Amino acid sequence: MSTVADYVGRLNDYCVLRQTKAVGSSQELEQALFTAKDAGQICTGVHKLMQRFLLIFLLKSGSLRYDPNRGTTFMVDAERGYWRTVADVRSSFTTSKDLARRQMTSEVKTTDPNDEILDDVTLDVVTLGDGKVNLTMTLTSLAGSNYTFIAPISVSVR
Repeated sequence: MSTVADYVGRLNDYCVLRQTKAVGSSQELEQALFTAKDAGQICTGVHKLMQRFLLIFLLKSGSLRYDPNRGTTFMVDAERGYWRTVADVRSSFTTSKDLARRQMTSEVKTTDPNDEILDDVTLDVVTLGDGKVNLTMTLTSLAGSNYTFIAPISVSVR
């Protein structure tokens, strides 16, 4: 549970990807700007970093008319049916992770705290089955903070 003190002197984002499991295990995420329980949440630190990474990582490269270089090829590969094996998904992940990291690095400001700057992301588990793929990733910030989460996607595979 965070307190007001956790947000003093920091910029924060709306929390769009919310944790659905208790802290200490892989965080299952759901997309929700607000729920019946609250009118929205904010996030900072490594959770904010994870959210920023996923927003770039899952954005199809070329899909933004005003910024065609924003995003990665990860979801493009999924749409084209390139994923037939776990190795295919891992290959797509590696290429797209590097694209996302470069974009995030180009946006870093000198005022950004180290727990909001990306150091690395690893793909821990890929599950293919029932025509779906699920990904468990661990993100590490420059401060050394780790965050393990299950990406909020289930993509049909051909």
